[in-house]
Amino acid sequence: MVSKLILLLGVLISVFIAYSCIQKNRQALDTAPTHQAADPVTQPVTQNAATTPVSGTKVSELEQPTPTDAQAGAQAVIAQKDPSLSFTTVPARTLDLTISKADEDSAFTDRLQNYCKKPSCSLSLHLKEDVKRASWGKEAAALISFMTEHHVSDASVHIAHQKLTVGGTFASKEEEDAFEKLLSGFLDKDFLIDRQFTHQKPKAPATEQEERASVAPSKDQEQTPSSDAIAKEETPKIKVRPAKPKPQAAPVKTVQVQESLEDLHLQQIKQIQNNINALLKTHPIYFKRNSNDLTLSSKKILDKIIDLVNKNSEEIARLRIMGHTDASGSAAYNKRLSQKRAERVRDYLISHHINIPVLEAIGYGEERPISKNRYARENRRVEIEISKEDSYE
Repeated sequence: MVSKLILLLGVLISVFIAYSCIQKNRQALDTAPTHQAADPVTQPVTQNAATTPVSGTKVSELEQPTPTDAQAGAQAVIAQKDPSLSFTTVPARTLDLTISKADEDSAFTDRLQNYCKKPSCSLSLHLKEDVKRASWGKEAAALISFMTEHHVSDASVHIAHQKLTVGGTFASKEEEDAFEKLLSGFLDKDFLIDRQFTHQKPKAPATEQEERASVAPSKDQEQTPSSDAIAKEETPKIKVRPAKPKPQAAPVKTVQVQESLEDLHLQQIKQIQNNINALLKTHPIYFKRNSNDLTLSSKKILDKIIDLVNKNSEEIARLRIMGHTDASGSAAYNKRLSQKRAERVRDYLISHHINIPVLEAIGYGEERPISKNRYARENRRVEIEISKEDSYE
């Protein structure tokens, strides 16, 4: 009897324990999150195991993993803006500079600030985190330094989005040529340059009336006639017709690199041609001695010209390559050599995908020297001329 009671008590305890386990499992299931695979709010699973949420759970914005430093840096580079500079002396000397915060202590920033102090000018310096570092700082400081030291009137320098606009009135053509050499640094950086230069007008000679006025006596110096003389002379009043002034000579036209043309397309062609001429002037095309093989440096210059032309290919219909030599050797040999060199440049432009429909190669030999010394090195050159039309004027 006792054994039966003990057995019955053990069964009851087992049933109670089993019932308790079942109740705990139900409570755990009731509190567990439900799966919602099709919930559009569910955030995608990241590749970071430490921050990966359980599949099917909703992730709030605060729980999303933060981007890594590399990702944040890449986003900052994409969002960065171009630096800019604006310098002018009209109506007052002003310098507006927007650069990266990293360029605050750079040498060119200090140099520009110093030149703005002597003579004094209005300086606006903007240092921003989302602006790229200026690659043209040294070159821009050189331009402003030149204009300040040479007292160039109506001076202006504007830099923005890979374009440089410069203007000013130079005292002579030699001064303009010296300034032109400073622009080669921008050409090397593939800048599009808009030149708006003029020269000072020569003083016009005095007119005949001005010369007479300068030697004529003043009213205070004129002798007043006596009353007796007035009484004796009863000359009738004659209406004197004033002398017709001689037409003044037309003002001397200033030499302008960027002429004011009605056709915007012609302005663009002229600007591109000026950039090509400036590039070939500072970096001539050279060949190996007595051959038509281009040097490595010359190929790099032609690559820059290809890039410049292709960016404006819609405006250009024809391109002419002209080869020249000095007077060394016979005229016939120089003519053949210059023709082969012009053709070699043309073939290089075509093989490197210049986007111009018509390319023409002409060799002039020693017929068109640019130096009085027919044997001078500068006579050995290649010139490139572009045109909007299919034929040249």
